[in-house]
Amino acid sequence: MISRIFRVRFVIQGDEHLVALKHQSCVITPNHQTFLDFLCMCELWPKFGRCVTLAKNTVLWGFPFGPAAYLVGTYFIERNYSETTSATIERLSKDMMADGKKVIIYPEGSRNSGADFLPFKKGAFHIALKNQIPILPIVIGPYRFLSNNPYQFGTGTVHVTILPPVDTSQYNLEDVSQLLNHVRHEMKHEFERLRNIDNI
Repeated sequence: MISRIFRVRFVIQGDEHLVALKHQSCVITPNHQTFLDFLCMCELWPKFGRCVTLAKNTVLWGFPFGPAAYLVGTYFIERNYSETTSATIERLSKDMMADGKKVIIYPEGSRNSGADFLPFKKGAFHIALKNQIPILPIVIGPYRFLSNNPYQFGTGTVHVTILPPVDTSQYNLEDVSQLLNHVRHEMKHEFERLRNIDNI
């Protein structure tokens, strides 16, 4: 796997939750710390089934991950143009439901190496509610082996948890903030647990 090139080992638990959604559309919401998150998604990709990603269009120009994102069918959005972004998300929603695809959306919106999560954006939750499909939170633990120099890092193990799917059928469109807060709380709680594992 590509992670071996970077000498990173991902220890993943909760595979059974992904298996249960193997042939079902859902919105996958990982936390986002560094470009290495892409390696984690590559580890999981064969288990996702039909899957695409949603990303800022600036990602397209970052080599080598931008071209790789394009090749796997990423939907790129321009955050400064709401009409264009809305049209892209609408097209994504239709394609997902027609083809049974999953979509990966980082709800923080940008990379965050801090101790706490950034505020979650509502896009992922709007898509899930509009299409009445589950949300599958994935929590990637801290990368404790990373150097302060972004171009140098050692080897290490990263713990990853696939949390149980969140059923959105009990929520209405106007409940998007409630759903967002629930998912964020569950992910933060698990991130703290993984942080403690790494401290042992």
